[in-house]
Amino acid sequence: MLTRVKSRRLFIATDLSPLGNLAIPLALAQAGKGARILLFHAVEPVFALAPSFGPEAPVAVYDPAMTLRRVAHERRSVEGLVSGIPGAKALTLGSGQVHRAIVREAKRFHTDLLVMSTHGRSGMSKLLFGSVAQKVLAHYRGEVLLLRPKGAKG
Repeated sequence: MLTRVKSRRLFIATDLSPLGNLAIPLALAQAGKGARILLFHAVEPVFALAPSFGPEAPVAVYDPAMTLRRVAHERRSVEGLVSGIPGAKALTLGSGQVHRAIVREAKRFHTDLLVMSTHGRSGMSKLLFGSVAQKVLAHYRGEVLLLRPKGAKG
């Protein structure tokens, strides 16, 4: 019988949704004594519609000021989640592609176990929004614990 060795370096990725945050207590159960824990959240860039002065449609333009405000706001949320968890640190970054940020930071942290939730999207929703979890699984070469909601497909 195989026995799971408790993780010494635990990387928890959350999107700050109730489902994403469900991964936190389940991940902490995998932490070994004295484990280093990193709770990670990547903020996607904020785009605003630029006005158009003619027949062309408005254009979405990257808004760095709004992105920085969102990063600051969500950083406070992540820091609130880790307060009271011994050995835990919070990291919130602005990121163009969330899955790339997760993989990069998990490698940088020398992670034993990466834990995250998936929303279990399928069909048109998955086609439009993609699956961060699926992309992480495709690009990350370490151990991953992926949590799916009951009734999720795919």
